[in-house]
Order: sequence, then C-alpha cells, then structure tokens
Amino acid sequence: MDTSERVAYRDAIRQVHRALEHRSHHLHEALQKAATEQEASEIRTRIDEVRHVLEIVHSLHR
Repeated sequence: MDTSERVAYRDAIRQVHRALEHRSHHLHEALQKAATEQEASEIRTRIDEVRHVLEIVHSLHR
C-alpha cells in the first residue's frame, strides 16, 4: 500500500508534467503565429527548455 507521501509525490509530479505539456502546447501555437524569424527562434529555445524539463520530470517519476 502506498503511503500518503508517495501519493502526494506522484500527484505533484503529475501536476508538473501536465503544466509543462500545457506550456509546450501553447508555445507550439505561438511558433505557428510568430511574426519574425527572431521571435520564432526564441520560441524554439523555450520549447527546447520545456522539453528538457519534461525529461527531468520523467526521470523523477521512475
């Protein structure tokens, strides 16, 4: 049986993962609407950063 700490930890990881996925989705939408190449480049950088943090969260979940 899981302890309340483990349940809370898994819930927190799930919430962080969901928030990052949500942010990634919005960044991809913004990338499609980017007016300049510089703006698109900045958004791609943010997408890469979010992807990296998602990888870290996945490693914590294991």
